[in-house]
Amino acid sequence: MKNLRLSSFNSVPRRRGSVLGTTFVELIITTGIFSILVLVLFIVLRFGISSWKNIESKNAVQTQLSKVELFMLEDLKRASYDQISVLDMPSTWAPGKGKTLIGQEVSGSAVWFLTAFAPDEKTGELVFNRDDNGEPVWKRNILYYVTRPSPEWHRDKYGYECASSGNSKDTCCPHKWLIRKEIDVSTLLSESTVENTYLTKPGGHYLMDPALMGSEPDLLKAQTLADSIVDFEVILRSPEVEINLRAFRLLEAQSVMQLGTSPLENDSFTVHYRARVVPNN
Repeated sequence: MKNLRLSSFNSVPRRRGSVLGTTFVELIITTGIFSILVLVLFIVLRFGISSWKNIESKNAVQTQLSKVELFMLEDLKRASYDQISVLDMPSTWAPGKGKTLIGQEVSGSAVWFLTAFAPDEKTGELVFNRDDNGEPVWKRNILYYVTRPSPEWHRDKYGYECASSGNSKDTCCPHKWLIRKEIDVSTLLSESTVENTYLTKPGGHYLMDPALMGSEPDLLKAQTLADSIVDFEVILRSPEVEINLRAFRLLEAQSVMQLGTSPLENDSFTVHYRARVVPNN
């Protein structure tokens, strides 16, 4: 009887030890599983954010290219080839002074032409004006050009300034804006007038602010069609107008590479857009 009691008494610590050992193993397993789940969750979350940036970036570029098609191509179709002018945008100039091309680097093309589209004097509706012989009655100039924002606005909006590419064209900066202006002048503007008056850099979102572009003479409208352009080129090849534009997937690229330091015209995040238009008038 004494031996039985001793045996029962000695078996208690072994059962407790077994329970304690099992709990420790379970703790290690649980911690390992939890760590794996956290790692998997992190990978899924990271992949999800990357996919979201990829989709949003492509959508942003597609939206900008759609605006180009909606406005520029339609404007050019209604123009006359003989009433179109093109020049290279200077990369830098002093505000309020002459904007003649200095040095080798240019930020892209500027193209302007006459349009017969204007509000009807009686109804106020936008119509294509023709005379009794069916010929267009030119009402205003439409100007498209690409440029970097002003240095101050560039730093405020993007946090830094982009470097010079050192090439004949400025292709380092993916933050250039494509701007459309309507100017209430019924004859084709001269190059000197466009250079010295209308090729201004944006310094904020509301371009018609008098402190920005709103005080330019005869300016009816100024709008931004795109704000992530690498390069914009317009070539006149009678009877066609050729447009070469490179937009940049900015949201997707800025998290994986340093921007503003090297040319981007052939980068994998750069989207090439080409179009040819034959003016109908």
